[in-house]
Amino acid sequence: METARLSSWQMFLLTLAFTLGTSFFIIPGGIIGNAKEYAWLIPLGAGLYGIVVAALWLYLTSRYPGLGIIQLCLKLLGPKIGFLFGCLYLVFFIQLAAWVVRNLGDFIKVNLLVHTPISAVHLMFLLVSAYTVILGAETIAMLTEFLTPVLVIVFWIVFFLMLKGWDWANFGPAQEFHPWQLMATSKQIFGFPFSETVCLTMFFPFVQQRLKTSFIAGIGVAAILISLIVFFVLGIVGVYRSSHLTYPIFTLAQELPFSFFIEHLEVIICLVWFCAISIKLSISMYSAAAGIIQLFHLKNRTFIALPLIWIILPISLLFESVISNIEWDRKYSFAFDSFYAIVIPALLVIVSWIRKKQLPDINQA
Repeated sequence: METARLSSWQMFLLTLAFTLGTSFFIIPGGIIGNAKEYAWLIPLGAGLYGIVVAALWLYLTSRYPGLGIIQLCLKLLGPKIGFLFGCLYLVFFIQLAAWVVRNLGDFIKVNLLVHTPISAVHLMFLLVSAYTVILGAETIAMLTEFLTPVLVIVFWIVFFLMLKGWDWANFGPAQEFHPWQLMATSKQIFGFPFSETVCLTMFFPFVQQRLKTSFIAGIGVAAILISLIVFFVLGIVGVYRSSHLTYPIFTLAQELPFSFFIEHLEVIICLVWFCAISIKLSISMYSAAAGIIQLFHLKNRTFIALPLIWIILPISLLFESVISNIEWDRKYSFAFDSFYAIVIPALLVIVSWIRKKQLPDINQA
């Protein structure tokens, strides 16, 4: 059993980096296509949803401190049923890692390395992330602590340079505002990324203090930052064009002229995204590796992390193209993620209540 120690600041940055990882690059175009000029409000609503759902996990772990979500399954549901639900979470963590690396591979294949096999791109990032998994949770936390503030500052400096193309006319004429309808048409953001943060419950046992504050703050700040990004994309690119772009931020940085000595800011944007997505991939792979250790009572992460590469790699190649990937996310990600983020944790809470009521009766007997 790993004995890592994480500070509340590290947990906040892990949550922030994980939530922003792929979402700030991929989400804007899709939700702008659904919600038009009101799209910047959708991440705020999704962030509130994420905080409410996170409160369910935090409540559950507060009743059984020191246990991650897979350990909770084993403790509350017993060795057989708990093992089954633990395996379901393993599938989720592995599938999540495959989606993360596929999002990265699609971008590199379409925009940068057109003739390079996408599997080679995936393998390169999976090897790096596997190495961080072998080093452990503290290494991932320290890497995140070092990179995240730098990435956020650099990204927003570059983004503010893009504001020279701002036009308030891009927000009008405004359509009638139907908040619930807009949320329903953009429900994928409630799954990706805010329901996916259930992955971070595997890091809960290592946080020494202020777990609730740091975790909820990380989700809240991430929601605000995604909302600001969508707002700026709307103001600079406009509703029509940004809704037809797969990677609007990259296109924006590519096309906007800045000055005679500031060029190719899209390179900086790419570097920021590669680092952010590597953090999310490392967290996902670590959660899968830690889950395998807990379920099968293993000790050596090296012999788990390296084979994980060869499980994640073929799964990441299941989608035919970036379009089919985005389409699956739009239709199914909310339902898929909600099963792991809401249904199973709610079941565990109910079981914990039943067990608590039964204990006094047993003691009396």
